[in-house]
Amino acid sequence: DQQCFLLDIEQNKARAKLTQYERIISSTPDLICLVNKDHRFRMVNDAFATGFMTGQEDVIDRHASDIMGKDLYESVVRERLNRALAGETVIAENWVALPKMGKRFLATTYHPVIVDGTEVDYVAVDSRDMTELKNKEEDLQTTARRLDLATDAGNIGIWERDLLTNKNYWDKKMFELYRVEPGEFDSIYEGWRSRVHEDDLPEMERKMAECIETKQRY
Repeated sequence: DQQCFLLDIEQNKARAKLTQYERIISSTPDLICLVNKDHRFRMVNDAFATGFMTGQEDVIDRHASDIMGKDLYESVVRERLNRALAGETVIAENWVALPKMGKRFLATTYHPVIVDGTEVDYVAVDSRDMTELKNKEEDLQTTARRLDLATDAGNIGIWERDLLTNKNYWDKKMFELYRVEPGEFDSIYEGWRSRVHEDDLPEMERKMAECIETKQRY
């Protein structure tokens, strides 16, 4: 009786933990699914079903190519599932055209899942929508390229000074203008001071201090 009582307690704990996991998986915006060795779905969460414009009950036991489309399956998914079934955790990022959400940039992890023994029984696939972050990253890269073109054309150097550490950070044009190699200064700020004419230095440092205090342009 005592053994049965303890077993019931452990089973109740396991059920509670399973329910907690199911709620987390159901509520997450990540697209999550569980695929067996035949590349058929055994479980999908709400986000996955929504992304592929289908119901969870319509996905179970369906082949991945039927839900994701033959092109996406053949070009991307099949090879990654096979690698995960061989025991490898596969991490990948790529653009995917989802039926409802359109073209999205997904960061996807394929986790091997072992239920009993040593062989992989399933693959748990977790896809996170990184589209907004990817778009911002590409916008920043575009802006940076335009800035590089503008500064190169105008022979302009860009530098930053960290007021906490008193260090300066120069772009490549600054080094070209001062005709020094990166790493030639132990301290870029002190290296810069040593190259300013002694007659000009007091006024330049006064203006720098004024800029820091008033937050005006230098």
